[in-house]
Amino acid sequence: MTVNFLAKIKPIYLGLLSLLIFAQIAAAPLTQPINRSQSTDAVSSQANLNEGGVELKSWWLHNFTIIFSPYSCHAGVAGCLANPDYHVNSWLLSKSSVKIEKSWANPALTFWTKHYSRSYVTFCYVEIQVDGKANWDRLKAFTGSKDWYKMTVDLKQYSGENIYVKFYCEPNRGFGYSDRLSNYFNKQILYVQDVKVVPDSTIP
Repeated sequence: MTVNFLAKIKPIYLGLLSLLIFAQIAAAPLTQPINRSQSTDAVSSQANLNEGGVELKSWWLHNFTIIFSPYSCHAGVAGCLANPDYHVNSWLLSKSSVKIEKSWANPALTFWTKHYSRSYVTFCYVEIQVDGKANWDRLKAFTGSKDWYKMTVDLKQYSGENIYVKFYCEPNRGFGYSDRLSNYFNKQILYVQDVKVVPDSTIP
């Protein structure tokens, strides 16, 4: 009976072990430089135009993790990304760039998100980098929301450029020591899902 019991639980144990290993790999911080010129995740924005835009699915994760519970993600679909380790800086950085075609009428970045902040203070942002440039443009800050909502960020200023997308959180921030100390304990969790670059944000 013992042998039969072990034979029955072995597949369950191996499955749970594989899931745990995958989750640890997905949550590992970024420890290597990004050679963007040799990215294998490059996408053709023109090829995706007829599909309503380019969906960004490949990310460098730093203190972010994949959420497997459908109850925590938008529309009950597992696979959203979140930064539960809120005491350190965290970010999502797209592995590949997206070309903002000059023919696009109202290019924008769209995604579903929710953001919780214990102290109602937001230090999470959407940032854009033009390929070949060192600086990041900070375009928008997140507002506190316990419910999922769709966010749209205008990208018309990047017409004709190849861009990278980053979601960046910096909890330990402030003008003085007391501000930084209080913000250190400001629990804030950012959830992100279904990230797309669309050619016309006025079309649902």
